[in-house]
Formats: sequence, structure tokens, C-alpha cells
Amino acid sequence: MLKKLEDILEEFSSEDAIVFGNGMSMAVLGNRFSYSNIAARIKESYLESGKRYLSSITDLRGSSINIEENIRYLDESSKILMNIINENIISPDTSIDKAIRHRDNTQLLFASSTLRDIYLDSQREMIEAIIALHPEAVDKNPKLLRMHNLLNLFRHIFTVNFDVLTYIAFSSFVTNGVTKFSDMFVKHDQGSSVAHFKPPESVNDGRTYLYYLHGGIHIFTDSEKRTTYKVIRAPHETIIMAVRRKINESGSIPIFVFEGTKEYKMERISSNAYLKKCYESLSEIESSRILIFGLELMDNDRHIIEAISRNKNIQKIYFGIYSHDELDIDYIRARTRLLLKNSGKEIIFYSTSEYFGHL
Repeated sequence: MLKKLEDILEEFSSEDAIVFGNGMSMAVLGNRFSYSNIAARIKESYLESGKRYLSSITDLRGSSINIEENIRYLDESSKILMNIINENIISPDTSIDKAIRHRDNTQLLFASSTLRDIYLDSQREMIEAIIALHPEAVDKNPKLLRMHNLLNLFRHIFTVNFDVLTYIAFSSFVTNGVTKFSDMFVKHDQGSSVAHFKPPESVNDGRTYLYYLHGGIHIFTDSEKRTTYKVIRAPHETIIMAVRRKINESGSIPIFVFEGTKEYKMERISSNAYLKKCYESLSEIESSRILIFGLELMDNDRHIIEAISRNKNIQKIYFGIYSHDELDIDYIRARTRLLLKNSGKEIIFYSTSEYFGHL
């Protein structure tokens, strides 16, 4: 029988770490942020080209659609077509009529461009779906306080979520005007509506740190200045209002890492200084224990597993399981042990199902 989360929390010190996924958001808001709900929202608003694409993928892969995988397929297909054009793979034989070769490459260029447009539309629709699914009065949810109290136990807080529940819960760590935490974003002047990424000399300086490993809807990149920043809400705004304002003003897309495979995720992470710092910190923190909550650790999460495994300070991994079914629990245990078999860490399993209860 699995231990309850409350029973194992006493084993942690204030220097330890937590990494959590969508299961945390669902614990606070129910199925609002479930993948099926997000997918349904995207399908409702997709352009016709996107709907045709989804229909084709459904025919090829069956009715079960992974959002991350499909967005990756769009990006990958577009790049493959461009590589074919650039390397002249379609018409290497000089005996082929040049006009036909030009026609083929023109058609490929059009196909690549179309896929690229759908890929960008998919990004925008995913972001819009997550924004739209945020409730208006999330700060009044008693489960958010429960989330806050849990996060407040740890020195290092890592999330792979895109929503702003973490932002809202974490911002409440400010007590009596004294900031006890850092998300590595700093305002250049008091009246600014944004705060820019400024890496600390060390993340082991006694402050509580928050890391958005895969970005978030409130984090953007200025491509011209090559800087990363987060939006800050005005006194009359909610954070969601501030995010919408920034998107409408600049047309920018927040930083999101939702491409399907580990390799694609790492490509995106490595290309952004903020994401890279967050990821590297997972291997550098001086915590001896790490709690994993609401994160399944599938094959496309292997970069998370590898970062934790590289950390020589972490001795114990506490892995949360939501299910009550014994066969399901046994399967999750076996799969998780297999994924972490080379980590050299002790793995402790616990139940997450009762922590948020019926608040």
C-alpha cells in the first residue's frame, strides 16, 4: 500500500526540491486542464487547414491523438520538405526537364509553407486554449492555498506546466514586502510591465527558486534583442489579462516547449538562455531529495530523468502515483523503475490522490 503524501513530507528539509506536471493543475482545477479538454478546445477553433490535418492524422494513427506529437509532426514534416528542396533531392538528374524540376520544388515549397503555417497556428491555438481555460477567480480557490503550502516547503520548485497557477501560488510567497524567492526575472524600472531574465551567480544562495522548465504563457522572447522576459500585471489586471495584452500588443507567442520527443524538447531548451538555465539547474541544485508530483515520466520526459540522474546531490526520488488500482500501481512502479534504473537513486512511491481532498 502506498504511503500518503502527508506522511512522507516530514522526510524533506527546506533545502529539497519538487518537480511537478499537469497533475498538479488538475488537482487544483479538476479536468479543466486535462489534455483531452485542451485538445477539444483546440479542435473547436482550428482553421480548416488544421482540421483537415488533424483528420488525416486521426486516419493514420487512430483516434488517440497526442497534441505534442502532432505539433512535432507538423514542424518535422515542414523541415523535411525544405531539406529536400535545398538539397535538390527530388531532381538530381540533369536529364529531367528544368521546368518540371521547378514545378516540383515549387509545389514542395508550397506544401512546406502550408505545414509551417498550420504548425504556427497550432502553437497559437494551444496557447489560446490554455489561456481560455483559466477560471476568472482562480486566486479564490482553496486548493490553490493547499498548492502554495506544498510548494512553500521546498527550496527549488520546477514545473513543466504552461499555466499561471504556479505564478499565482508562488507570488503569494512574498510576505511583509520581503521577497524570499526568485524566478530569475528582474524589473529594470519600477513602472515596467515586464521583467527580464537575469541569471544568478548561483541558484544555491538560500533563496527559493522557481523554474519553468518548458516555458509558460506569461514568458516571452524578444527575438531582436535576444532577451527573455515575463509579463507583469498592472494593479487593475489579472495575470491572464496581462498575457492577453502582451499578445495583442506585440503579436508575440509565449515560450512553449511542447514538441513531442525528448530530442525536440532539448533542441528548444538549448536554444533559449532562460530555459537552458532552468534545465541545467535541475542537475546543479544541492538538494538531497526531490519530490515528483503529477508527472508521468514518459519517454518524452527523458530529458527530465537525465537531469535528475546527473545530479550527484540527489539521493532519493519520491514519485507520486494518483491511481487506486493495484495493477495500475504495479505497472507505474515497474515503468518508473525502468526509466530511472541508471540514476543510482533510491525511489520511493507515494499516493497523490488524497492530498487535495475535497476542499
